[in-house]
Amino acid sequence: MSLPRALLFDLDDTIVRESAGAEDLWAEMCTAFAPRAGVEVSALVAALDAARTWFWDDAERERRGRLAMPWARRAVAEHAFRGLGLRNLALAHELGDAFTRARSERMQFFPGARETLCELRARGHRLGLLTNGGALLQREKIERFALAPLFDVVLVEGELGFGKPDARVFERALRALGAEAGDSLMTGNDLRSDIFGAHSAGIRSVWVDHAGAGVPASAPAQPDRVVRAIAELVANA
Repeated sequence: MSLPRALLFDLDDTIVRESAGAEDLWAEMCTAFAPRAGVEVSALVAALDAARTWFWDDAERERRGRLAMPWARRAVAEHAFRGLGLRNLALAHELGDAFTRARSERMQFFPGARETLCELRARGHRLGLLTNGGALLQREKIERFALAPLFDVVLVEGELGFGKPDARVFERALRALGAEAGDSLMTGNDLRSDIFGAHSAGIRSVWVDHAGAGVPASAPAQPDRVVRAIAELVANA
């Protein structure tokens, strides 16, 4: 696939590693907090697994949660504690906050990601960053990783009032870049928000499959190309 003039990118788990290792990190939290809560580590692990499923499987909670991730993690921990009959909700909130801090501390660029963005700018491409999530948290990431200078437009769900897969996000990005849908490409790791959303706006897509698992049969849309990392975009271009 040749690269068009306008290139749109997702942020979390596309450019920076955000959720990789979540299972292990929750397990670390359980090891640290279970003795203080007076329960077995395995019981807290199971309760948190169930609580995360409960929280994120609900569309409205998912929308609210991605706009306020620290609150979402507190809510997950609180639900797990309640399920175990534990009344120390302050400790549950402390667990959620500890997870949030650790996640932030471990966040980093995927190998070659920054170099790829710099190379694409050097080649004259117009770049857009489209990220779901709360304004404060996402802007902190953008500043921390010095991403703003690499992009011609940055759109954050928490600032817009709507996010991917809403076609308005993609359309606004294209207007800012002075590009047409047919001369654009969206790259991201989320098959619904990034791939389905891009196709709904008439934009071709690249799915970032870091795990190499392949596109699932239940995917809401089939990407036009699959890569393991965004560095592959310039490897043979």
